Amino acid sequence: MVVPTPDYIRLATHYGFAPDFCHANDPQSKGIVENLCGYAQRDLAVPLLTQSAVDGVPIDIRAANAAAAAWCDEVNALAHSEIQAIPDERLVSERQVLQPLPSLRLQIGRPRCCARSTDSPVCATARPATRYPPG
Repeated sequence: MVVPTPDYIRLATHYGFAPDFCHANDPQSKGIVENLCGYAQRDLAVPLLTQSAVDGVPIDIRAANAAAAAWCDEVNALAHSEIQAIPDERLVSERQVLQPLPSLRLQIGRPRCCARSTDSPVCATARPATRYPPG
């Protein structure tokens, strides 16, 4: 059983999604996620890095991002075997029910308390008030 951290629950609540975790000891549910990562690695990363090695030209982040964007355009225009649809077309219909993102970003990490004096700024990180029982 997965027990998400309080920060993860805050993230999910802030952005309005319900987490769907892989089930422990269930290779099929984990395999779905791992297969997607493997597909991107085999179909995008390996050919890109192989071509870079053959050409003797290192890949920089801009070139990698451009290749990834082109790859996404290509694969999202093809029928997907799992959903039996073309992802680009499916996204058009799903956008009608998607909620807008919150206008404010979620604050990540501990809240910061800052006070400014006339001499210099004084900043400190707020400590959580959680007390743990001894032992």
